[in-house]
Amino acid sequence: LPEHSAVWHIFSAADTQRLAELLPTVLPGAAPSGSLLLDSPAYLSADTLASLERTAGVRPYIVLLAVGDVLLVPAGCAHQVAHLRPCVSVCAGFVAPEHVSHAARLS
Repeated sequence: LPEHSAVWHIFSAADTQRLAELLPTVLPGAAPSGSLLLDSPAYLSADTLASLERTAGVRPYIVLLAVGDVLLVPAGCAHQVAHLRPCVSVCAGFVAPEHVSHAARLS
């Protein structure tokens, strides 16, 4: 992957709740408090991702980014990123006024 600078795994919003239920068994002790999806420093390995797909049918979309690419992750989708080269990530949250109630349910 020499031309790519990052690999993203993005789970569908529909799988995010199931993933939250499965992660404590896959990554025991990864997030002692708070949200396992938001606060965990753990990265799901290829073996762990394969196990999640095999046992629970949970499979992420895989996105390869090149230098200068931009990715928008939909609200409610668990995700992880592996940087393959030195890079700068800029993250910003935005909630449109018509989706405030949905955002509140996710948090």
